Amino acid sequence: MWIAWGVFGFIQVSSNRYLKKYWRVNIWIHRISGTFILLITIAMGIVGIYLAGWQLTGETHDVIGLIVFFSTLFVALGGIFARSRARRLEWKTKVIHRV
Repeated sequence: MWIAWGVFGFIQVSSNRYLKKYWRVNIWIHRISGTFILLITIAMGIVGIYLAGWQLTGETHDVIGLIVFFSTLFVALGGIFARSRARRLEWKTKVIHRV
């Protein structure tokens, strides 16, 4: 999880911040690192629940883990939706910014 959120999260933020001039490369770097974050989070969540015997105890770590799990899924799907909408509404900046 530290690799997913530390390394790939840093790559996502850095590519979005410093590669604006190279927007085609920026989009692919952002997409690939976001996909890795999503996949690693899902895989480690499943492994964690498996190692716990498929039972959640209701402890703080379990609750926060589930929140992060579903939040990551929600953010990734939101990014996919926003990008697909931006592609369909090419050159309609005012409409895209409402997303």
